[in-house]
Amino acid sequence: MKDQGVDQHYIKILQKCYEECSTNITPFFKKVKIPISKGVRQGDPISPNLFSASIEGVFRSTNWSDCGISIDGRKLNHLRFADDVVLISHTPHQASRMLKELVQESAKVGLKINEAKTKSMRNRFALTRPIEIGNKTIENVDEYIYLGRQLNPQNELLPEIHRRRRAGWAAFKSIEKATDAITCQKTKANLFDQTVLPALCYGSEAWTLTKKNSEALRVSHAALERRLVGITLSEQRERNLHREDIRKLSQVKDPL
Repeated sequence: MKDQGVDQHYIKILQKCYEECSTNITPFFKKVKIPISKGVRQGDPISPNLFSASIEGVFRSTNWSDCGISIDGRKLNHLRFADDVVLISHTPHQASRMLKELVQESAKVGLKINEAKTKSMRNRFALTRPIEIGNKTIENVDEYIYLGRQLNPQNELLPEIHRRRRAGWAAFKSIEKATDAITCQKTKANLFDQTVLPALCYGSEAWTLTKKNSEALRVSHAALERRLVGITLSEQRERNLHREDIRKLSQVKDPL
């Protein structure tokens, strides 16, 4: 924290907060005091900042100026969201070197990489040489869930839209009893838009939609919409109702 410009007074206050820190558990009706000598306090709003300061120190200690991809004249060699980290390299050899440095620097501040969750993903131009972390070879995968979104080397969006469809239905199931009980359609629509729509469109700010993907999203949303207003697909066809007619009944937002 001192290296990152934090005032010494704040550092001392934080040190005092962690001196002789302990927690209590009560097994079999008897309180047991357990001293805490490692980690941060769970639920403490300062804990994420302390972790960020620790991992920032780790990455400042690495020497990856020749690694990554060039964007506007600057090298992008990693992405970070808390402890979810992506390393970017041109070759498997370079990736292994970056991993080795990350393991070494992380160990200095008491952090350890979860080897079981660490995977590699390559485009079609990449060499097939294995990427290693210590004595272990990293598993190569064709898809990976990062920050809640399914990624693949081809940047195909349809598999992620299928995942969003399942997430949308799961979100709807969680509010279905409530929507059945609510008589005000506007209130139903608001609940739907605040619960189902975010699950269906999660991460859509980074989507590049084609006509095929747009239609897949629209069809999934239309099925949810029909369920909300209590009309089956066969009933819709029998009554010759169009999507616009269902939208007037549901009053929900257009996902696109």
